[in-house]
Amino acid sequence: MKDLKNFNLIDFQNFYMQNDKTTKRICKALNTIYLEVARGTFLAAFYWRLDELEDEILDEIAWELDVDFYSNSLPRKSKIELIRKSNFIKQMKGTVGAVETFLASLFGRSRINEWFDYSGEPYHFIVDIWNQHDVFDLLDVFFASIDKVKNVRSFLEKVNIIEENNQKIYIAVATQEGEEITIYPYSPESLETSIDVSVPTGVGDCYYEITIKE
Repeated sequence: MKDLKNFNLIDFQNFYMQNDKTTKRICKALNTIYLEVARGTFLAAFYWRLDELEDEILDEIAWELDVDFYSNSLPRKSKIELIRKSNFIKQMKGTVGAVETFLASLFGRSRINEWFDYSGEPYHFIVDIWNQHDVFDLLDVFFASIDKVKNVRSFLEKVNIIEENNQKIYIAVATQEGEEITIYPYSPESLETSIDVSVPTGVGDCYYEITIKE
């Protein structure tokens, strides 16, 4: 099978024609023309090949498709998503689905809060956008294009930029159990002391017993 992007007309000739000087020259002259035609055919099937196209071509496609909520200053990823979803957005203009698709194509993770979701004024809505590295650069395009996507009566009340940081926090807990015992000095209720005192008197042996009580 021949690849249309790299084919050479001389390869389609038989063995004898491939060695003919005139045929070689004609094929060489026509190769440039056929390659341009092949390139145009290749570009025609662009919807499933947007990732392969250059930014300049993406801008031309957006202009040709009349994507009025598109900007040449957009990041490549947003350009591709807006072109890919442009038919749906244009068909559904004025609906919540169109605005949600537009937001998702432009910012990625986002959310619409309608007035009855937060007890706001009728026909007002709030947009939540999860922060990305280029979210503030995209806001200018968003504000310039939102009126082309939403319905006329709806009013954008505010835009919330939500910042999320995922971090691991380690918490350690230790328990200690025990008893506290207080030992007070011993205080006896009574103290009895006995002393034997021997007192020699007179003749013979005798003694007095003296008892001291405290």
